[in-house]
Order: sequence, then C-alpha cells, then structure tokens
Amino acid sequence: GPQSVQLFALLFGLGWLAVYNYYTAVYPAIQDVVAPRLRATAMGLYFACMYLLGGAFGPLVIGALSDHFSHAAMVASGATEMSEVFKASGLHDALFLIPVALLLTAVFILLSSRHFVRDAGRMHLQQGE
Repeated sequence: GPQSVQLFALLFGLGWLAVYNYYTAVYPAIQDVVAPRLRATAMGLYFACMYLLGGAFGPLVIGALSDHFSHAAMVASGATEMSEVFKASGLHDALFLIPVALLLTAVFILLSSRHFVRDAGRMHLQQGE
C-alpha cells in the first residue's frame, strides 16, 4: 500500500545518512590509531579489503545465493522449469544478506570504538606527542 512506499523512503533515507556517517567516522579513526609512517599502508589495506570483499565478491555471493534460493523455490513448488517468479523470489531472499552484513559492520564498529581512545593514546605516546 501507500504506507509501504513512505516507510521505504524513510528507512532508505536513514540508511543513506548512516552510510555517510560511517565514512566520516572510520577514515579519521584509522588515521588516529595508525602511526604516520604506516597510514598510507593502512588505508590501502582498508580499501583493498573493502573493495575486494564487498565490491568484488559481494555481487558474486549474492548471485550464488540468489541462484540457490531460486532453485530451492522451484523444487519446493514441484515445477520443472525455472521461471521469473522463482528468480525474483531467490533474489529477494538473497538480498537479506545485505542488512545482515551491515548489522555485523555496526557491531564491529561498536566493538572497535570501545578501544579507540586507548589505541589512539598509545599511538601518540609511541610517537612522543
């Protein structure tokens, strides 16, 4: 119904804002806990992991899950031929991995924030600041 469009727009907008908050929090945090001579390496490693795991392998994992769920839906219905309905159902179910991954990211950021002050202080002490 019409309420679902409004709810989607609200949740999508809040999610989009959270994504921007992620970048403005994580990039400076990495810079604050890594020694200056290793910052470029740390950021390079961060980007490599982020784009390889999320950007490169993410679509492959979602696609494989979509195919698996599509086939399972086809078998469960007793059909012998793959249709667009089964493909849509499989993709729908596979996309639930995205909020799970985002929730795990939030949990890990929360856990790392508990050590940030200590780690940043330790790095500054090692630098003689």
